[in-house]
Amino acid sequence: MSRTKCLVQWCLICLLILSPDIFSATGVVDSDEGAFGCTSGDGLGIDDNDDDEQTFRFDFSQSAPGWSVGFADLPQGQDGFFELIFDLRPLLPDLNPNRNGLFISGNNRSDDLFMFVRRRITGLQPNQTYLVDFSVGIGSEAGNDCIGAGGSPAITLKAGASVVQPVATPDANGFLRMNIDNGNQTVGGADMQVLGNIGVNVDCVNPVFAPKRLESSTARLFQVQTGDDGSLWLVVGTDSGFEGVTRLFYTRIEARFSLR
Repeated sequence: MSRTKCLVQWCLICLLILSPDIFSATGVVDSDEGAFGCTSGDGLGIDDNDDDEQTFRFDFSQSAPGWSVGFADLPQGQDGFFELIFDLRPLLPDLNPNRNGLFISGNNRSDDLFMFVRRRITGLQPNQTYLVDFSVGIGSEAGNDCIGAGGSPAITLKAGASVVQPVATPDANGFLRMNIDNGNQTVGGADMQVLGNIGVNVDCVNPVFAPKRLESSTARLFQVQTGDDGSLWLVVGTDSGFEGVTRLFYTRIEARFSLR
């Protein structure tokens, strides 16, 4: 039996043991929650399919080692005023209280708040160009088509990769700006591409968290070149034009790298 088939069978066994309730009667995944690949205890799963393709899967149901947070497009030293929060916490009952997720929250008082998570990955071929296919699972309470200053369509989720560590540094006016090209609000940049917005089908008056999966467009995959050591930084974030508080769970992040 090929190694790929063995991996697929092992993943199915893991899913049935750990989360038997995620399959419907038709045998397909009902929602994004629980639809994770088999991972190690640190939440990382790596598929070494062949020399030309490699997939990194991160499941935050138990832990999130190596992941850190950053905030940009706000004045330096104003974390409290912008109500910035980041931690690993249990998902709310609306999602799956038996799992954890990366929780990130902020009040967009600058009308342009960028909130992102990042992690360094290794093991790719040095100095090579890769096409990257992203898949990001979230839990969101931003209702589709709700009335408000911007609303969920104005909260854009982006994903990308960079040789340099993505950080926010102060400019001459004391505003924190990204050191990579993440684009601006609903537009992507050289280092991050738009996957969509975080809107979900929930009640606008009494919203609850609902799962959503956002993926790269197969017609336009992200492209990146590795450095001398074959490492890169993954980065996923929301660029907000919504003038209010955004609360979001990241439940899983997957990036499939294919040599161009």
